[in-house]
Amino acid sequence: NKLVSRTRYFDGRLVQVVDIEKMLIDVFPWIEDEKHSDLETLSKIHSNQCVLLADDSPSVLKTMQMILDKLGVKHIDFINGKTLLEHLFNPTTDVSNIGLIITDLEMPEASGFEVIKQVKNNPLTSKIPIVVNSSMSGSSNEDMARSLKADDFISKSNPKDIQRVVKQFLELA
Repeated sequence: NKLVSRTRYFDGRLVQVVDIEKMLIDVFPWIEDEKHSDLETLSKIHSNQCVLLADDSPSVLKTMQMILDKLGVKHIDFINGKTLLEHLFNPTTDVSNIGLIITDLEMPEASGFEVIKQVKNNPLTSKIPIVVNSSMSGSSNEDMARSLKADDFISKSNPKDIQRVVKQFLELA
């Protein structure tokens, strides 16, 4: 069963969350091979800041962890938007050490839309760049994410795209 969970859209509608990435890899295993060959071409990014990563798909989290590790970037990973927000807004979290948030859109507990909204509407966190990493690349999702002030929108777990945005937002001059 590929149903991961249920979540509520920002407008209150209940939606089912499916691990589409896992399903695609099951059907087209060569997709995973292409990502691994792209990993070999990545180079280290020099930054002292941390990336917060939220995705409910175990296969995507694993891929993203490999990419961020290859880039040499510190990261903290979360299985949904709610746990990311709890960490971010915990009084013990030093927000100044967070240089980037990468989030999926469709997740249980709190969607990526909710993450963007809460981060960008809080004066303490509003300057943290947010990149949406989603397989839902339709223009309506991208438009909605950008209207909530997401800083970039990339296709799911593409190593070159991840390197580009991490370098753009984190690399030390």
